[in-house]
Amino acid sequence: MRTLATAILLIMAFSFVSVQADEVSDILEKCYKATGGKEKINSIESVKIKGKMDIPAQGLSVDLYYVSKKPKMYMENEVMGMKMSFGYDGNEVWAINPMTGTDPQVLTGPEADMTKSQLEGFLNLAALPFDNYANQGIKAEYKGIQEIDSSRSCHVIKFIETDGSFADVYFDSISFLMYKTEQNVGGQNIETLVLDRLKNKGIIYPKIIEIKTNGVVSQKLSFSEIDTNFDVDDKIFSMPK
Repeated sequence: MRTLATAILLIMAFSFVSVQADEVSDILEKCYKATGGKEKINSIESVKIKGKMDIPAQGLSVDLYYVSKKPKMYMENEVMGMKMSFGYDGNEVWAINPMTGTDPQVLTGPEADMTKSQLEGFLNLAALPFDNYANQGIKAEYKGIQEIDSSRSCHVIKFIETDGSFADVYFDSISFLMYKTEQNVGGQNIETLVLDRLKNKGIIYPKIIEIKTNGVVSQKLSFSEIDTNFDVDDKIFSMPK
């Protein structure tokens, strides 16, 4: 009897895992479809973005201009009359920062890695976080539907990294578009919310992204223009001489 009971428990456990995987796969598939389709998203080769970033705690508003042509990227930030430029030409990461001098500088080490990662975030604006998560050793758990407020409920998926860190990703239960992510970073609760969207060439992009740290708005990104798959002069990605 004990052997039979153990077998039944194992079957139930494997069945639960299978249902979990099916739920996760179904939600991600519906999210991609609602966003414009995985094929369209993966076909993006060049991106142009105009917008601004507000940092309430510092009273700053930063104008943003971004252009990319896989894998090359370029971004300008202008704040209080000062313009900063960052680029990746496919080989080197570089920057021009008036606060450290007027000459362009090649970035190396962690500084280069962080800058390149930030630039890639704009390139992949339409992509889902944790895409192909299983191939990266990331685990996913479906946590059910959670009521956000009186007008919104969300499917919640918990993605667990190989180091044990995790993020909860919320998908609107009606539209299946991603609403927010929530994770703990260095002991702080970080929420990233998509508050509005715009559409370009059949793909839906975030228009307003709000980032909260421990419940307080720390950054707000607002995009006025997003365009994709257009001709780009490669000169913009090269470090000025």
